[in-house]
Amino acid sequence: TSFCRRKDTVKDLADRWHKRKADANTYAFATLGNWRTHIDKYIVPSLGDLPVQSVGIEAVETAAADWAQMTSVNTANKTLTTLTAIFKLAQRYGPIQGRANVAELAERLKVSNDENEDEEVRPEEVYSEEELQKLIGATTAGTLERVLVMTPALTGLRIGEVLGLTWPAIDLKSNKLHVRLSLVDTDKKNGGRKLGRPKSKRSRRALDLPQELARELKVWK
Repeated sequence: TSFCRRKDTVKDLADRWHKRKADANTYAFATLGNWRTHIDKYIVPSLGDLPVQSVGIEAVETAAADWAQMTSVNTANKTLTTLTAIFKLAQRYGPIQGRANVAELAERLKVSNDENEDEEVRPEEVYSEEELQKLIGATTAGTLERVLVMTPALTGLRIGEVLGLTWPAIDLKSNKLHVRLSLVDTDKKNGGRKLGRPKSKRSRRALDLPQELARELKVWK
């Protein structure tokens, strides 16, 4: 087809792949942004000028090692996943129909123990119950400020879920909180934010409201 051309470079293919994803209008703005970063910051500078047909496994693995030096091993591996998806497009439409996906075959980088430890949240890195009580106590009772502090602290909701809460989702009679919407990033033409449904069924859930939070919500309402 005319979608992919025999002389396409990796940059040509990557840009076309990203436009296809954006035009589908089914991916979160943040997800599209992450893919764009992978393409512009890592894939294009390392491999962008190469014809798609000429890229080999060794070139991809060398590029991935360079990305790991620039950022983290985890980000380098995520970029490899993006490159794999880009090359799958070339497998379907050309110019590498019937050929192996070298990005998929490339060996993933091993995450070191140190990097794993850096991603762990240790007890000393989060507030204790006493510290949370001090933080809540520093706000004024019956205000939005107190509710915004108490809700994530006592329910474990993500910040986007907290900011996406509406009164119909809060049942003050049965002390239930229903997670139905989340505030997510979107493009600037739509104001930069919008309310959207959580990605998975697991994210759409009902939680018991702690009595102290229910009381504060009633006062504020």
